[in-house]
Order: sequence, then structure tokens, then C-alpha cells
Amino acid sequence: MRFNFFNWRSLKTRVTLLTLVVFLIGIWSLSFYASRMLRQDMERLLGEQQFSTVSLASEQVNTELDERLRALEVIAEEITPALLGHVAALQAHLEPRLISQGLFNGGISVVGTEGTVIADMPRSLGRIGINYLDRDYLVGALKDGKSTIGRVVIGKTLQTPIFAMAAPIRDAQGQVIGALFGVINLAKPNFLDKIMASRYGKTGGYLLIAPRQKLFVTATDKSRNMQPTPEPGVNPLLDRYMQGYEGYGVSVSSRGIEELTAVKGIPVAGWSMGLVQHAAEVFAPVRDMQQRMLLATLFLSVLAGGLTWWLISWMLRRQLSPMLAAARTLTTLSETNQPAQPLPVASQDEIGELIGGFNRVLNTLNQREALLKQILDTSSVGIFLVDMTGCITQANKRMADLFQCSLDTLQGSDYIALLPPAERESGRQNMHALLDGSVTSVDVDRMYWRPDQTQFWGHLTGKRFYDANGEERGLIGVIADITESRVAAEKLNLDASVFTHAHEGIMITSADGSIIDVNEAFSRITGYSRDDVLGRNPRILSSGRQDKEYYAAMWAGLLDKSHWYGEIWNRRKTGEVYAEMQTISAVRDEQGHVRQYVALFSDITERKQMEDKVRQLAFYDPLTRLPNRRLLNDRLRQSMATSKRSACYGALMVLDLDNFKSLNDTHGHLAGDMLLIEAARRLSSCVREMDTVARFGGDEFVVMLSNLSSDKTESTSQAASIAEKIRSSLSAPYRLTIRNEAMREVVVEHQCTASIGVVLFINSEMSPDDILKWADTAMYQAKEAGRNLVRFYDSTVCLTV
Repeated sequence: MRFNFFNWRSLKTRVTLLTLVVFLIGIWSLSFYASRMLRQDMERLLGEQQFSTVSLASEQVNTELDERLRALEVIAEEITPALLGHVAALQAHLEPRLISQGLFNGGISVVGTEGTVIADMPRSLGRIGINYLDRDYLVGALKDGKSTIGRVVIGKTLQTPIFAMAAPIRDAQGQVIGALFGVINLAKPNFLDKIMASRYGKTGGYLLIAPRQKLFVTATDKSRNMQPTPEPGVNPLLDRYMQGYEGYGVSVSSRGIEELTAVKGIPVAGWSMGLVQHAAEVFAPVRDMQQRMLLATLFLSVLAGGLTWWLISWMLRRQLSPMLAAARTLTTLSETNQPAQPLPVASQDEIGELIGGFNRVLNTLNQREALLKQILDTSSVGIFLVDMTGCITQANKRMADLFQCSLDTLQGSDYIALLPPAERESGRQNMHALLDGSVTSVDVDRMYWRPDQTQFWGHLTGKRFYDANGEERGLIGVIADITESRVAAEKLNLDASVFTHAHEGIMITSADGSIIDVNEAFSRITGYSRDDVLGRNPRILSSGRQDKEYYAAMWAGLLDKSHWYGEIWNRRKTGEVYAEMQTISAVRDEQGHVRQYVALFSDITERKQMEDKVRQLAFYDPLTRLPNRRLLNDRLRQSMATSKRSACYGALMVLDLDNFKSLNDTHGHLAGDMLLIEAARRLSSCVREMDTVARFGGDEFVVMLSNLSSDKTESTSQAASIAEKIRSSLSAPYRLTIRNEAMREVVVEHQCTASIGVVLFINSEMSPDDILKWADTAMYQAKEAGRNLVRFYDSTVCLTV
């Protein structure tokens, strides 16, 4: 590789230029700084000189004005009230004051307290009789009693620019009785002309400024005499002077000229004296010096730049020669595809360190390449590269294993040949779509075809492949063998289908009891959606009907046998209690630890309701809902067993309604049924909750009393009391609402009584049938005795209550 120093991509060229630029920037910055500081120092020095000069001028003007005020005050002290009252004498008194004419070229005048001139010198000015009370200098003298210098105005008689000063005339008591004022005519030669005639350099001159009037009173440049000052904002420095600032500075005037100015105040008059000089004249020596510095800097730049360019280029060419040799070596290696070898290190300087670092990077890259090859060969997925024509250019060992062929056979083959013949055309179209950018990537499960014509399922992910320069080189693909996972997925799909479509509800919980999944049948049965129960405990379904012992037995079965089967009452989301038949199984891992619990249940509420209906029909009277003979016999046996254990008496009553048949005959069986229902209600209200009221059929009822006293006499009294309560309740009139033949509701009142037979039983060998028979015997004896009676059975005789 030939090196060209003037190649702008060259490191030597850029380093040389950078060094030269830094050097030139340093020289020119120093030159610029020196020029600027020179101007600033000259501005400060000349400004101080100019301020000193204007201070002397302002002091001179201040002295002149003060001297004239003192002269007026001396003359005013000589004027007495008597003299002020005699005009001729006053005029005669003023005429010898020739000194005043030298001080006041516009004359002097005396005014009374009304401000009208009563004496004047020289009299030729014609001021006598004119009132000057509107002048500020007389206002200060007459009303404030102070000597005052007035504003610059156009004189009433002279009709020229003037300014006047006045001193008060006082009587012996110090009261102001008049004033003496002197006038300086600016249109005539006066004490200011000497100062204003002085020039400062070629372009400099003086300005007398009246800030309160915003007026240039007089100036060396006569074109500024009696001219107003510029408006505020035009010249910021002048605005500061007008506000009382004393000092110096450079600014651009209202005429557009840069000027160096200095201003000093005149305290006695409230004026300011200014000295103005063009900046072009002031800083002419500075500009000459700056031009010489610029030429010197330019000469040094050319001289130093040439030397720097030559020295740096020579030094860099010598220092960079090993690196250039290394570059030529690398070019040769890249063009011949020779194995990468370490580059020779010719020196131990920075270039040598760079080449050594490159050798270390090269060694790292070789190691990484070997590691990458090892990773690719040990990968569990097939990895391959496809060029722009669809030919496989590179593949790993796993890719060869998947297709059961060698890498040499695989590399260089057409990727489309790996697909089943029926899918090759569509596969080619998809590959071209990926190559031309129509599709950005592919992620799909598909069947692959081996050279021996066997097939397997693979998961393909692929996208376009770019080299280090960003140029597209083809496609990179990854194939994972998913044959086993496809089989497992099909099994999982089958399991999921069973789980989803099962008619029974299925609930899966974690080992700690949190619900992790339910099926649709669960939601249909319980009313809870899947989102309602996920993460919650199955206790949300508890109805409260099962006690702790029930659940303890359930968990004991689960822990012992890993399953439980039984009926349980749960509560739907609506609050409705329902019955379910449930099977719970524990799912354990290989170590025997419980991972989940699976509950399979079905709603058996309807079956339970049918069982209840069958039981109701088997054990209860369908009209009155009272236990029938069968259930009563069962409860009687239980009561007899209880009586035997507790040694307490029980009692059995058989009762028959009197005068019931006449109601049926007169108003029909519907009325009779209504009476039987009402009689059953009255019977139930007369006994205790532990007692039993049963209907044997027709108008015959049976009442069983349990757990009476252990004393027979007391038990007889208890039974007699309840029997009398029943008899009295049943004998009360019945008001029955029935419909007649015209389908109109009518109220029928019927009187019905009851004949009751009672028998006591305790520890004995009698049978339930014997007890019923004895009670029935006592009931018939009550009927024969006149009805509406209670009769106790005795083995010798029946007792009437």
C-alpha cells in the first residue's frame, strides 16, 4: 500500500494539520488578546486624562459663577429699605457699580417683591417696569430667600440666549424686600467663551450641559449651542451623564460617531462640563500598533506553520512506518486466505504496543472462533446459513445429525431439498419472500425430509443474515427437533379437551390449597367464573353444613389413601346450597410429595330432592305433611329405647275428630281437607319440638310425647295437661274459605271436637303395636263416654280426664 502524505484520510495528515491548527490558534489568540488589552489600557489612560482636564474646566466655571453670586450678594446688602423706596437714589446707587458690568455683560437689575424691575444698569436695556416673577432665579431669591442661578432662556428684552442669577435684598429684620439679579448674555463675549474656544486635540472640544433642561448651553462646536440633548436611549452613556454620573467612557453619539467623552459636574449651577473627542483620533496610535502586531503574527504563522508541517510529517512518517508495514501484511493475508499469524513487533513504543494489542485481539478472536465452533457443534438445535441462491453454505454438527448425513453432504446442498416433495414449491416461495424482504422473519413448525426419506417435525426460526459491513449475505436458520414435543402436545390437547368438555366439574389446587385451574363445568355448577376463584381457597364454596370433624375425616383419607370420595353440601355464588358427589385425588411427584389436588364432582341436588320426595311420600302424610304410621312406628321404637335408658316415661295419644263426616257430606272433601290441615297445624302448636304429631289416615291423629318425668304421677299430669290443651285447641270453631259451585269464595264455620286416648309407657317389654292398640282402646272409650273427652288407658280400667 503506497502512502500519500496529502491524502486527507491519512493519520499523518490529520495529526499534522491538528498540530498546526492548535499552534496557529494559540498565536492568533495571543495577538488578539494583546490588541484588545492594549485598546482597553489606552482607553483607561486617555479617559483618566480627559476626565482630569474637564474637571479643571468645570472647577473654573464653578468658580466664575460663584464669584458673580458673591458680588450680587455684596451689592444687595448695600441696598436698604429706604434706598429701595427711592427709585432715583437707587438708580444713582447702581451706576457707580461698574464692576458689575465686567461680571454681567447683560447688566444688573433690582426688583421689588412683586418681581417688577424698579432700577436697571445700564438703563438702555429698558427692563424698568417689566415683571420677571415668572423666572426661576427670582422665585428662589424672593420666595425662598436664596441666591439662585436660573435656567438658560431667551431674554425678554435682549431676545438672545441668557442666564441670570439673583440675590435677595433684606431689611434690618432679615425679611426679603426685593432682589438684585445679574444677566449673562451668551450671544455676547462672556467668561465661558475662553473655555469653549479651547480645543482638545484635532477633533475634541467642550460642552456645557444643563441636565435639568436637557440642553446643550454652549460648546466648542457652535452648532450645538442651545440645542436639546438626544432622547433617552439613543446614547446610553449620555443618559448616565444626565442622571448625574461623573466619569468617562466610549460610546456612539447621536450623530453616529464613536467618541471618548468625560463629564464633570458644576455644583453651583447644577450643570455639567463635558469634553468630547472622536475615538478615531484617540485610538489612532492603538490601531497602528494593532496593524503592526497583525503583520508580525501573520509572518510568524507562515514561518512556524511551514516548519511545523515539515517536522511533524517527517517524525510521523518515521514513527508510523511499523504500522504501515503491519497494514501491508494484513492486506496480503486477507487476499491470500492464509492462516492469521501474529504480526512482528519492531519497537517497544506506542506503535509496538498497538501491534502487540492487535496480536492479542487476533489471538482472542481465534479462541472465540474455536469456542463458537465448539458451541455450534454441541448445540441441541441445528444451525445453518443459506446464501442468496438458497444453497446451504455452513451448518453445525447437530444439523447433520438431524438429517442423518455428513456435513460435507449437507453443505452445498439446496435447502429446499430438505422439505417433503409436496411442500417444496411453497417452501421456495416462502424462502424468496424472506430473501427479498417481503417477510422479515419466519417462526413455524413444519415437517422435514431426510435423504433416507424418513421425516421428522422441526421448529424453524429464520431471518436475513448480514455481514460485519451490513451487507445482506442470505439467511440464518435454526431447526429444533420437536417430534416428541408434538406427541406430548397432542396428548396435552386431548387432556385439555377432556378437562374443558367434561360434564363433571373439575377443580385443581396447589399443595397449599390455592385454586390454580377450573373447567367450564365447575363454573356452570358453582356460578363462579375462572377469574373469580383463581388463587383463592375452596372454602369459598363451603355451605357450613359440614362440621370440623367431617373435614378432618376427609383430610385423613386424603393423606392416608391419596383420595377421598363422598357427598358434600356446598354453596353456589348466588348463595344457593347444593349437594355434590365429589372425588378428591392427590397428585404426587417422584419423591411422593403432593404437588396438586384434583377434585372431580357432579351436582346431585336433583337426585337428593327426588330422594327427599320419595322419603316424604314414604314417611309423611301428603296432605298435612305430618309423619305417617311408618315413621311414627320408627320414632316410637326410638322413644321406647330412650325411655328404657333414661327411666323417664313417654306417652302416646290417639285422637279422632268428632263431627268430621258431616263437613265432608255438606261441603265436600275439599273442605274436609282444609279442616284436617288446620287441625294438624293446631296439634303441632300444642306440643314440644321434641314431640311427634302423626296422621294415620282419615280424621285420626297420633301424638307421641317423649322424655316426661320419671315419676308416673307427674308424667300422667304432664300428659293430661298437653292432652287437654290439644282438646281445647281442636274444639275451637273452624273458619274455612271454600269456593261454591258458582266459583265464588264463601266462608264456612264448622264446630269439631276430638276424642283422645292416652297411654303411658316406660321400661317394659310391650311392643309398639301394643301401645298403639291400648291408646286406640282408650280413644274409643272416650267416644263411647260422650266424645270430646280425654281417656287414659289402664290395664284394669280406662281413666277419664
